[in-house]
Amino acid sequence: MNLALSLAQDVNQTVLLVDLDLRHPRVHRAFGFEPTVGLTDHLFAGVPLPDILFTPGVERLVVLPGRESYPHSSEILASPDMVALVQELKHRYPDRLVLFDLPRCSRRMTLSPSRLTWMPPFWSSARA
Repeated sequence: MNLALSLAQDVNQTVLLVDLDLRHPRVHRAFGFEPTVGLTDHLFAGVPLPDILFTPGVERLVVLPGRESYPHSSEILASPDMVALVQELKHRYPDRLVLFDLPRCSRRMTLSPSRLTWMPPFWSSARA
């Protein structure tokens, strides 16, 4: 979250922060926001992304919040639905820098970041 705030304030590009800590979604709380819909509502109920996003009052920062806690979050993160979400974010918001707020990995949870990555590292894109 701190990286998203810093980039939104320092870079002339909108940052989309996605709360992927599905066991303990809490990014929204840092901004004093309580969502009625969240990321899993998009994945499981088809709620459109624009209906979920919120702007927390920081210029050039948009948040895709989590809402409910899911105990099997690693399975959701590795699912085809999550890959489809990343592709949707890539194509729907090509002008935004997308950051994923992920939980710390434990021995029980394995997730390849390459499954969620489509962009070059920030420092490469900033030079172009």
